[in-house]
Amino acid sequence: MRCTFAWPALLVFSILNCGEAESDPANNSPEVTLVSPNGGEFAPTQTVSWRARDKDKDDVLSIELELLILDENDEVQSSEVIATDLENTLEIESTTYDWQRDDVALVNGAGDPIRYAIRITATDLAGNTASDESDEAFTLLDAGALDNLDWDDVQPIFVRYCKRCHSEPAASPGIEYFRLDKYNAKDPAPPTNDEQGVFEMRESVARQLLQLGSMPPFGNNQPSDLDKMRIQNWLDDGAPFSAE
Repeated sequence: MRCTFAWPALLVFSILNCGEAESDPANNSPEVTLVSPNGGEFAPTQTVSWRARDKDKDDVLSIELELLILDENDEVQSSEVIATDLENTLEIESTTYDWQRDDVALVNGAGDPIRYAIRITATDLAGNTASDESDEAFTLLDAGALDNLDWDDVQPIFVRYCKRCHSEPAASPGIEYFRLDKYNAKDPAPPTNDEQGVFEMRESVARQLLQLGSMPPFGNNQPSDLDKMRIQNWLDDGAPFSAE
């Protein structure tokens, strides 16, 4: 004989759903992307911007921003918190934070710009986290740091990167007639000679150094982007000997 059982509707519903737990809002970790600064910026002020989201409905993200101090190989040497417990906005393309960096050092003990990066970390209500960092290092400048430059401001760059070949004696006979450690042929500073200097060769300097990137030659130490910006602005202002 076959027996038939009448299962209460509530019990049937429970059995059918016994393997389905309610959606847990902590299932997913956040997703975060740093938009800016993402490398190479030189700015007197800095706005940090990012995009972050979480697939869990009604989850809330808290944002922390860190400043990373990098060495010349872009390895992190130290870090400090810029801001924490920032609110993340989902309704717009990206969220921004106005970073007031008055107490951030611009140069190191040798006078070289300090290399920085930003790390952003998003944390959801369950404590899940996700982070992103600047793709490349950036440096910071005071307002006006690249304005009104004169020969005294840029000569050390030419001496450091160009003098090896473009001084006396020159690296080859074809460049004997100009010296990139001098301002011009009438430069009164020693050595006083009639060889052309950077002022006379400024169009070639702009082409080879800034446009083509062929000088200094490959394999030699290269000026930084910041040094190139200094030279570019100086040339754009007419390559003055004095700012006065």
